[in-house]
Amino acid sequence: MGRTQEPIYSLNRLAEEGRLGDFKVFVDSPMSVYATEIVRSHPECFNEEMLGYIRTDDPDPFHFTHLHYITEAEDSKLIQLVDEPCIIISSSGMMEAGRIRHHLKANISDTRNTILITGYCEPSTLGGKLMAGADTVNIMGEAYEVKASVEVMKEYSAHGDFGDIAKFLISQDKERIKQLFLVHGEPDAMQKLKDDLGDMDYASIVMPKYRSSYEF
Repeated sequence: MGRTQEPIYSLNRLAEEGRLGDFKVFVDSPMSVYATEIVRSHPECFNEEMLGYIRTDDPDPFHFTHLHYITEAEDSKLIQLVDEPCIIISSSGMMEAGRIRHHLKANISDTRNTILITGYCEPSTLGGKLMAGADTVNIMGEAYEVKASVEVMKEYSAHGDFGDIAKFLISQDKERIKQLFLVHGEPDAMQKLKDDLGDMDYASIVMPKYRSSYEF
């Protein structure tokens, strides 16, 4: 949720404004396609900006000319036969699985292409290695030269940042929060989060070690 719909919404606005051109856009991820249908069916969850856009500009912000949603594997393979500029949205957890790896195999060594990473990638993953500027990467047991341009847009990350976490905590009864566990993230970032939450007077903040156990 959010990983695919936000880029589609941005591309939709560009298309409606006539700024996208005639590029074909493929959303090649069954889970993303189904998730987009769920998001589309719940406008009560949209923010005011989205609702205003729907009322005045476009009743369906997840559809525009030249946008194609792909679910079947055979249709995914046919994308590689498209001999013209296009955009392929293929969401995957840090490029470690799924159809994105097939698209990377076919396109990563072509200087005409751009790989746009729109979220966090742990350094040891394929996505993390590309973000770090690797010249060669291993995909499905084979080495590939990275000749495509690699760009990063962290604005589309689906991970909640400090502001999101703080907003959630502020809406809770602080007296009932007995313990906070920080379990997902890199150590330096989690330590900074722990320090910032401590400045907000939250006590008992723990970064558990592997195989630790706690009783309440």
